[in-house]
Amino acid sequence: MSAPLEAFPLRNTDIRDLESLCKILWGWPDCARCDSQNPCSGTPDCSWHRFKKLNPFFDHYRVVTKRYIPDFEARCPQALRNHSDLQRIIGLLRNNPDAQLSHLTAQCFNLDGTAYTSPPTNADQRRAFSLALHIMSMVTVVVQNSHVNDLEAALLPDVWADDVSPAEYLGTVLQTQGHAGGGAFPSHEQRLAQNMEVSRVIMSLKARRLRKIGKLDFEATDNLNNHLKLDKKKGVVKLFRHAAFLKEQLLASRTAQTSTLHTLFEGPELTDGLRCVRRLSRHYALEVLHSIQDVLFPPDAKSQAFLRSLISEQDMDPDCTLYNRSEYELDGEDDVTYKWLGPRMMDLYEELENPTPRGLLDQWLDRKSRARHVMLATVIGVFAAVFLGVLSLIVGIIQTWIAWQQWKAPPSHDA
Repeated sequence: MSAPLEAFPLRNTDIRDLESLCKILWGWPDCARCDSQNPCSGTPDCSWHRFKKLNPFFDHYRVVTKRYIPDFEARCPQALRNHSDLQRIIGLLRNNPDAQLSHLTAQCFNLDGTAYTSPPTNADQRRAFSLALHIMSMVTVVVQNSHVNDLEAALLPDVWADDVSPAEYLGTVLQTQGHAGGGAFPSHEQRLAQNMEVSRVIMSLKARRLRKIGKLDFEATDNLNNHLKLDKKKGVVKLFRHAAFLKEQLLASRTAQTSTLHTLFEGPELTDGLRCVRRLSRHYALEVLHSIQDVLFPPDAKSQAFLRSLISEQDMDPDCTLYNRSEYELDGEDDVTYKWLGPRMMDLYEELENPTPRGLLDQWLDRKSRARHVMLATVIGVFAAVFLGVLSLIVGIIQTWIAWQQWKAPPSHDA
């Protein structure tokens, strides 16, 4: 007999769930000298001293797992009964980055060797895998038959199909962001030209200038592929908030080549396009961190004060103020070329050069100054000049007629 279904089976997260999450995501080893709450003092090779820095990421983990609701169908168990089930799927994804989603779900919910008496519904299985991949990558994952409305589907067009592997899916999502419309990867010459163009404007993209000149606000996001995304209508720039998460990915791939993003992207090479995508993981994480710490908020007093205000107001990760790059960067990685975030930086630069009118007065003035109104204004001016000329001519004729009448019949004076 199957266990009774729970509406929110992952609503409670304890410290042991978070500890096992660190082990499965980044391969943190057990330490006989400490634990997550009492880490080693002065031991650089122990990972657990970084546990508390990941609290913003853990808070997000609690939020997204608490929202998981299984399908309630007769004789169908729920795909996720506890956090161990979710982390088992994370491990399966990490070890099989090139397997199709349909193969992964079949392997995970195979009745042989599992505690499932019958397989969960297909929609519930996909929902569990989308949650696992999101935890691994911090990218919003959309699967077929997911609970996404039409508006969200339009904003998130990339659907993780059954015949697509996790590596291919993440590559597609991030490739679409880096190059509008997706398509083939740009050539070396195209990338070089793009990078040279970005380098000329990058120094002007301080967050303070974007707010002062472009009238832009900043909003924290948990979605990695929304970083630096500009909403022109609202005047809002998205900032990825989880700096400690990115640093942990970089640390893991630097030391043991076991980070989940590294595993997803650096496996056996299949195609030329996918090979390029797989090189993205470290470079993309570095671009995000450098765009925050070097471009938007360089280490000057005013920029850092602005960043601290966003940490307080937008719940940004405080770790984004720590410039500890020697811990996670490899040789030669200090010179970031912004291959992926470059187009979004150019969007911000364009907004600085030509700010979008948002207030009523700004919009009215913008309408009056557009090129399509120039001819209309010219025609109106011509007609006004003609009208005034005709009016002046009529007045002149009347004055002449009055003067002629006075000359023709001058007034008589009695003697």
